[in-house]
Amino acid sequence: MAIKPDYDVGMIAVTAGATTVTGVGTFFVNADIQPGDMFGAQGYPQARVVTVNSNTSLTIEPWRGVTLAAGSSYYVRYQADGSRYTAAARALINSFSTGSVAAMQALTGAVDKIPYFTGTGVMALSDFKDWARSLFSLTPAADQIAYFTGAGTATLTSFKAWGRSLLGLTVAADKGVYFTDANTAATFDITAAGRAATNVAGTPAANKLPYMTSATASALADLTAFARTVLDDTTGAAMFTTMGGSSGGTIGASWQKLPSGLIFQYGSNAVTFDANGIGSVTFPTAFNSAATYNLVAWNGHNLYNVSFQQVRQFGFPSATAFAVNAKTVAGANYAGDARVDWIAIGV
Repeated sequence: MAIKPDYDVGMIAVTAGATTVTGVGTFFVNADIQPGDMFGAQGYPQARVVTVNSNTSLTIEPWRGVTLAAGSSYYVRYQADGSRYTAAARALINSFSTGSVAAMQALTGAVDKIPYFTGTGVMALSDFKDWARSLFSLTPAADQIAYFTGAGTATLTSFKAWGRSLLGLTVAADKGVYFTDANTAATFDITAAGRAATNVAGTPAANKLPYMTSATASALADLTAFARTVLDDTTGAAMFTTMGGSSGGTIGASWQKLPSGLIFQYGSNAVTFDANGIGSVTFPTAFNSAATYNLVAWNGHNLYNVSFQQVRQFGFPSATAFAVNAKTVAGANYAGDARVDWIAIGV
C-alpha cells in the first residue's frame, strides 16, 4: 500500500481570507502537523501552517480559496524532514554569524565572571559574586521582594501593595510621604517649619510635646496629665467638662458653671403671686450664698393678659431662691399667675 504524503482525517471549516481552520474529528497535534506544512483543499492554492493550536485548530496564512463550510474535506501536506533540518541548520548558522555570538567567543571565561553587553555586538566580563548568584537562585513569587540576610545570601519577603506604592513615588527635595489609603502613598510639601517640627531640639521622653519656638525651630514642653485628658476629648462639650465646667436645668431654667467657678443662671418661670403681690423663683442650682450673686428680674409677659407696671426683686434672697413683687399699672399689688424672666450671675 502506498504511503500518502498528506494528513486528511476528519473535516474542516475555513472562511475565505481567514487564518483559522476549525476541525471536527481531526487530530492535528497527534498527527505531528508542524509549522511549515501546507494546508490545502479542493484544488485551491495551498496555505502554509503558521501554528498548531490544538487537535482541532490551525492557524494558517490567509486562505486564498473560497469559504469552506463545516464538513469540508482538506489535506495537510507534510514538509520533508530534510527540508526542516536544512531550515533549522541555516537558522543556527545565521545566529552564530552575528556580532553577538562572535563577541561572546572572543571572551576568556574566568572564576566569578559573567558576560554582558557594552554595546551592539560588543561584550565584556563582570564580577559575578556570591550575593548575585544568591539572587539568581531565588524562586520569584507574587508579592515578594528579595533582600540580603548576609554578605552573600539573599532571600524573599512579602512586598505588598503599599510597599510598591512607596517605591513608585517620585523623590524630590522638601517632600514628605503619607498614605491616602491602605495601599496608596503620595507626597506632600515639607517647609522649613515642617522640618523643624520633626527635628525637635531636646531629648524625646515620656509626657513631652513638641512646639514651635520660631518659624523654623521647635522644642519640647511638658504634657501634663491634665493636658492629656483635654487632648483626648472628641467634642467641645467633653472638653468643657474636663476643664471643670458643668451645666444643667431645662429650657425654662438653665445654668452653666464655668471652669473658673462663675455660675451663670437664667430662666423664664411661671410664678403665682399672693395677695401681697409676692412670688418666688427657685434657682435650678444653688449659689454659695445669697451674697455671692447678682440678680436681674423683670416681666417679659404675663400668662393671663394682665398689664404690669413692674416685677422686681423683693426682700432678701437665699442661695437657692429669690422673691419678687408684682405691681399692676395702677400701682396695686398683683395677685395671680404671671411669667418672670430673670438672670443671675455669681458663685
